[in-house]
Amino acid sequence: MTLKRTVGEIADALKKVNDPLLRNRYGKKTAERLGIGESELLMHLRTGRERHGRVTEARSAKAYSNHEKLLLTIILKFPQLSSLVREHDWRELVSSEEIRAIMEEVVENEIYDMSSLLLRFQDDAAQGIISEAIMSSTGISDEETARKMIQSCVRQLRHQKLGEGLKSLRLEIEEAVRNKDVVREKELLKEYAELMKQNNRKKGEPYE
Repeated sequence: MTLKRTVGEIADALKKVNDPLLRNRYGKKTAERLGIGESELLMHLRTGRERHGRVTEARSAKAYSNHEKLLLTIILKFPQLSSLVREHDWRELVSSEEIRAIMEEVVENEIYDMSSLLLRFQDDAAQGIISEAIMSSTGISDEETARKMIQSCVRQLRHQKLGEGLKSLRLEIEEAVRNKDVVREKELLKEYAELMKQNNRKKGEPYE
């Protein structure tokens, strides 16, 4: 049932592609990734069956950055690059619980078959994220490009984390000032200065 619902959601997304040649190409690649027959996907495209649950509701609950989404998309298309992701502290960089759970199955548990992966998640939010990522993966042309994109995503997510850390420290400094806690204020200012140095160094890194 879960797989059928996902196939229906993807079929509905494919209907929005106006170019029939492009739609068929995406349909074929998606069917291959899901491990189903292309005829099954085409059947959903023709009949326009009603979906179980609404994808829009699942997507409205998204609480993740574009770089988290892109990192997941790359890993779903090129799961063999999981070893590259494991070299980084990816769990700390990915804030979305749904994306982190999906990546845990692929990156750490090595669940590379899309049908098996889908069956591990029953909630609409995770199903919607996986379906969207599978659809988006057609734009990633080759493994070398994917490798560079992973490195770029990791850098961007680290910059984002540093920014969040700086914001949190500013709030703590303001609180220390209000409470006239001079010792705590000095400690936080020192920590803030060190984090600013890291942030400036990261900004100087080249992007690929």
